[in-house]
Amino acid sequence: MNADAISVDDWTEVDQLLKFAFAGSTFESALVMSLRHAGRDIIERIMRRDGRIIAHLALSIAYRGPAPIGFHLAPVSVHPDYQRHGFGTSLVFQALAETRVAEASIFVLGDPRFYGRFGFRRVQKPSCSFDPGNQHFQALRWACDDEFTIGYEPEFQEAQPDDDANHRRSDEFRGFSRH
Repeated sequence: MNADAISVDDWTEVDQLLKFAFAGSTFESALVMSLRHAGRDIIERIMRRDGRIIAHLALSIAYRGPAPIGFHLAPVSVHPDYQRHGFGTSLVFQALAETRVAEASIFVLGDPRFYGRFGFRRVQKPSCSFDPGNQHFQALRWACDDEFTIGYEPEFQEAQPDDDANHRRSDEFRGFSRH
């Protein structure tokens, strides 16, 4: 199944997918909508099955100070009815192979067992303000060992998850990932 670029006509359906795939959290849908409305440089890909969107991912710019250094992969979502059938894996592999992304450094905050299959490895540098101790912060194609805190688009701070969502994320990282 091929990943497709998203269109404005898909925004509402993707918003619904994000709310459903991340039940109990509005962070992911608020984040994606905020990035779009701010005109941020994001790459979004979707997968359809039987005419409906069943998977979505977004890549946004990662920064060292004001300088772009790669992309953040977040969020990645798959409709619960289609999870554990390879759609998320296929979507990520296809997005990572795209021309603009294929040689860039990619950062993700997620389950190391899921993202490890794509070559992501836990890193201690740079540090991630969303993951004290960098327990789940990973990088692909990153070789720098300089000490700094990785930067995100401001919308990541503005769309901060609530405490319930943070607790749910901790459970996901311990092995209950929705991918």
